Amino acid sequence: MKIELNIEKEIIEPFITINATKQDQTIIDLQSAIEDITQEVEVISRTSDKVVRIPLASVIRFYTDNKRVVCESTIGSYYIQKRIYELVESLSKKQFVKLSSGEIVRTACIREFELSKRGSYLVLLTNGKTTYVSRRCLSVLRKELLK
Repeated sequence: MKIELNIEKEIIEPFITINATKQDQTIIDLQSAIEDITQEVEVISRTSDKVVRIPLASVIRFYTDNKRVVCESTIGSYYIQKRIYELVESLSKKQFVKLSSGEIVRTACIREFELSKRGSYLVLLTNGKTTYVSRRCLSVLRKELLK
């Protein structure tokens, strides 16, 4: 695959073009990967209430805390104005998985699952934190991740 970089002063916003003779699964996967990498989420700083944009690739999880949705990322924790159900609808099913009605986790940040004595799954994250999968989300999780 040939990669070209074209720098021109007239270009207002950067864009990526994929050129191919036909559309196959490799091209579709490449397009999806580029979209996932370049996607951003708008968050609110916890200290200054400033709205900032962070890359979606740096997000570890979204969870509720005192009726507010928190975005935990590799660069810090932020508030977000969307609700969990809105995030579930807008985020990629390949990148994020819903663990409960109050938590969504990026699949790349899941280190392992452990089955607890109660029969629920304990989720160990790459940042050292743990969480649980709710019973309602367990069947979907088994179909998508625990094949």
